[in-house]
Amino acid sequence: MHDIDERLAQWAAHASRPQLRAGPTVEDLGGLDAVLGAADHLAQGPFLHHLIQATAHHLDTCGTEACKPLYDAVLNGLRTNNNHAAFASATDTLAGRPALARELGTPLTRVLLARLQQAQDADDDPAPASSGWKPPTVSSNSPWPASPRPPVSSAPWTKQPRTQPPFPKQWPPACPVSSASSTPTTLVPASAKPSNAA
Repeated sequence: MHDIDERLAQWAAHASRPQLRAGPTVEDLGGLDAVLGAADHLAQGPFLHHLIQATAHHLDTCGTEACKPLYDAVLNGLRTNNNHAAFASATDTLAGRPALARELGTPLTRVLLARLQQAQDADDDPAPASSGWKPPTVSSNSPWPASPRPPVSSAPWTKQPRTQPPFPKQWPPACPVSSASSTPTTLVPASAKPSNAA
C-alpha cells in the first residue's frame, strides 16, 4: 500500500460527515510535498477525485501560484486515468468546484474534449464508452466544453402546403348588412318577438 493510501484511510476513519463530503485537504494527506510525491499514484488510481478535492481546498487557502504543480497532476489524471469509475467520480467532483475548473481553463477543455472523442470512437476501443461518463451541463459561464449536438434525423418528412389561411382575411368578420340599407341587422331574442296568436 502506498503511503498516501494509508493517510487517506486514517483521514477517512476520523473525518466527520461534512469533512467526508468536502474531501481531504493537502494537510490531511501529509502536506504539499507528500501530495506532489504521490501525484502520479493519485492521478492514475481510484483516488483521483480526492486529488481534485485537495487541490480545490488548497486553491481556496493558498491561491493560484501555490496550486500550479497540483493543476498539472489533476490534468494528467483526467487525461490518462483508465479507471472509468475513478474518472467519472473525478469529473463529478470537478463539476462541483467551478473555481478550480476555471483555474484549469483551456487545458481542461482540451482534455475533456479528447476524452469525449475517445467515447465517440468506441467502435475502435469500447472501453471509454463503458464508463457511463457524460459531460456536465454547460452554462454560458462554464469552463466545460459543450458536447456535440446529436445528428439531425434524416427521416423523409415533407412539409405539407397550407390549403387555407388559419383565419379569414378579415378577422373578426364584419357584421352582415341588409340588402335594402346599410343599417346592420339587429338580432332580437325569441322571447322578445310579438306573438302571432290572436
